[in-house]
Amino acid sequence: MKRILIAVALVVCAACKVEKTTNEQVQVTTPSRDEVKAAADRAQDGVQAAGQEVKEQASEAGQAIKSGAEQVRQSEAGQAVAAGAREIGRGIKVGAGEAAEAAGEKLRQVGRDAQDRNREPRTTTVETTTVQTTTRTTTGQ
Repeated sequence: MKRILIAVALVVCAACKVEKTTNEQVQVTTPSRDEVKAAADRAQDGVQAAGQEVKEQASEAGQAIKSGAEQVRQSEAGQAVAAGAREIGRGIKVGAGEAAEAAGEKLRQVGRDAQDRNREPRTTTVETTTVQTTTRTTTGQ
């Protein structure tokens, strides 16, 4: 809305005639309704033509960018980058798997230690029997 008002104000100003008189004064002549309408129609046609030109240029630029991106993707460098990205992805997945395994093993060990610490102590009774054997030797004298 703001742009429309600015465009209308510019059209009205452009349609006005400003002339300097002989005694150093400025004379502004306002246009008639038909002159303003004709100027507005010319401005609208210019805006439409400019809009169409911008649209065509944007379409051309989009096609050029798309074509350039496709060329880069199909080039050796683009394929090398894609292969490197895939390799990095595989490396990250392998590393994450190894980390998960290591974490799992560590958790398993921590669990075992916790169980060992919290088990009820087992009492073991060991009974030892000592047998004493005495040997006497008598000699006749």
